Amino acid sequence: MDKIKIPKDIRNYKEKFLVFTYREWGAIIATIVIPYFLNRQMTLWRIDVEIRETINWSLVFLFGAVGFWKYAGMTFEKLLLKVIKFYFGKTKHSSKNRGDIFE
Repeated sequence: MDKIKIPKDIRNYKEKFLVFTYREWGAIIATIVIPYFLNRQMTLWRIDVEIRETINWSLVFLFGAVGFWKYAGMTFEKLLLKVIKFYFGKTKHSSKNRGDIFE
């Protein structure tokens, strides 16, 4: 069977709308809308301005990272799940087989 090489830009094509992908547009809208309405609600609850700004900027960073950030072909949430599985998953560490000096 013959193999046909498909260019990488065709394999990794993603539908875009006005320069951004739909995922990025969702992140942009969430970055604007959610902190705005949350800030209005926190104003009604009379939460201090510095605390509101800290919460809003944290949300802006989080939504921006979820929408735009990629590392090694993985999106932010996929990388976060990998890190959680690495540190808290059931992994077998067999240091006794290596012949450590602290046996």
